Amino acid sequence: SIMDACLETGVDYLDTANYEPLDTAHFEYSWQWAYQERFKAKGIMALLGSGFGGRILYTGGVWFFGPSSGEAIAESTPFAAPHAFRWLVEGWERLAAGHADAVCVHPGLVWGAGQRLPGRPVRPGTQRWPLVEADDLGEAYADALERGRPGEGYLAVAETVRAADVARAAGLALA
Repeated sequence: SIMDACLETGVDYLDTANYEPLDTAHFEYSWQWAYQERFKAKGIMALLGSGFGGRILYTGGVWFFGPSSGEAIAESTPFAAPHAFRWLVEGWERLAAGHADAVCVHPGLVWGAGQRLPGRPVRPGTQRWPLVEADDLGEAYADALERGRPGEGYLAVAETVRAADVARAAGLALA
């Protein structure tokens, strides 16, 4: 199996589909879960049983809401995504309308954990960028999975800063 090959070669395993046993007409994950300890013992990541049957965590983004003209956005703000991101919005809307046990997290620009802030110069620099630190975003995902209401979306933004301030801080850090 693919899982056996991952164990043999030390490659992480991510299950993105479900298994239906040949002899029964139902979805079944028990055979996958039997591998869990083997992956743990080898220190290999294995995301098992994630195809169907559990909560879906959809990643949106603050771009779902489009330009804010300086006004704060909230979870209740209507989506106004630019054309390039509209397909993501449509995917979320289909999930939410389909009554799936799904929640959506809308992160700001992620920084920290060795990640760089966007480095492309933006003029005039007065735009405000919504930021979230990587560890805080991880907590937001966990909270959404554990306590989120099906069909709801949650903003994951810690603060907004002017683009010019981000560029200045990055320049000082690199100096």
